Amino acid sequence: MTRPDGIARRVLPFEKRLEHPFGIASITVDSEPGTLLQIGDSWGEASPSRIYGETVDGTLETLRELAPLLPTDGRDPTDYLDDLAQRIPGQRSALCAIDTALHDLWARAQGQPLWRLLGADPSRLPTSSFTIGIDDIDVMIEKVETVGAKSPILKIKLGRNPDGDCEVMRQIREAAPDKTLRVDANQGWTLSDAKRLAPILADLGVEYIEQPLRRGQLEAARELKRVSPLPIFLDEDSHFASDIPRLAEACHGVNIKLMKTGGLTEALRMIAAARAHGLQVMIGCMVETSVAITAAAQIAPLCDHVDLDGHVLITNDPFEGCGWDQGRLTLSETPGLGLRVIPGSGLG
Repeated sequence: MTRPDGIARRVLPFEKRLEHPFGIASITVDSEPGTLLQIGDSWGEASPSRIYGETVDGTLETLRELAPLLPTDGRDPTDYLDDLAQRIPGQRSALCAIDTALHDLWARAQGQPLWRLLGADPSRLPTSSFTIGIDDIDVMIEKVETVGAKSPILKIKLGRNPDGDCEVMRQIREAAPDKTLRVDANQGWTLSDAKRLAPILADLGVEYIEQPLRRGQLEAARELKRVSPLPIFLDEDSHFASDIPRLAEACHGVNIKLMKTGGLTEALRMIAAARAHGLQVMIGCMVETSVAITAAAQIAPLCDHVDLDGHVLITNDPFEGCGWDQGRLTLSETPGLGLRVIPGSGLG
């Protein structure tokens, strides 16, 4: 669709094909549906999450309704996005797509890379982890020894079988003695599981544990924080800056994802709130193309830990952006996000 301003807009369903089946505590998938938003040369991405009640059809409908109305004059999008967030509650991934595209338009209009306008320093960008999904233990070990070479930091998904998780990690540590290991239980453990497993994981040199308990169990999380020898990061509990005060006593850090916050606008507020409460910050992702990953990379230098590997997990990424070199991401000097559509990807 082209509006009177002459700037074309498109909303495109896009199925991301995973290189390997990807398992977390609750599900295993081999592809993930999503939506791409194009405004002129700028792009945004939505990866709706079933966990938070979003659907692909609902996201498509929202973006198709709003796309013709979006501003394209290169203004600072903050006020517009704050208003829009109130108008489409519960549609955070759709808001993220709009937020990303409008931030790219703004930075292009300023002739600056977005990271510079947001106050980030590329030299401080941490190395990203690479994720090993839940599978049979021999398959997980094989992945550690093969695709695990993509980064010196591995995030291991656990939580489907708490009684077997220690043996999984023992074998992974044996297979990868020099790797930095992080664990994400994706809400799969009880408090007693976490108390029992945390000391063992600490002995195996695990760096931290992400979301061990079910979302909303903050009293149990506070108890776990008091006794855990490892830092606890909250993901599914952590969505907005307003969440931070009630989470501060229940964790050592939070995982910020643009698809949860609704984009960069709220993510920056979350970082500031977390710092004010003495929390560490990691920035993570869903299964995403280089559009959303490159957007998150713009603020990754403001964080302590990075888990931005969604574009490396798929085989049909139609964009070039922040790239990937042994877990190292690159922020471009090009105005905006620095994205490029790959010729022959079908999006030209």
